[in-house]
Amino acid sequence: MPDGDPHGEFHKIKDDENRDKYLESFGFTELRFEN
Repeated sequence: MPDGDPHGEFHKIKDDENRDKYLESFGFTELRFEN
């Protein structure tokens, strides 16, 4: 799932962590690439 704008802000980091945990609970693995 592409995310667009950078995620360096604290509240975005927490949102990303929560989403990662949610997706991992279904067996998904997230790959992140810098652009």
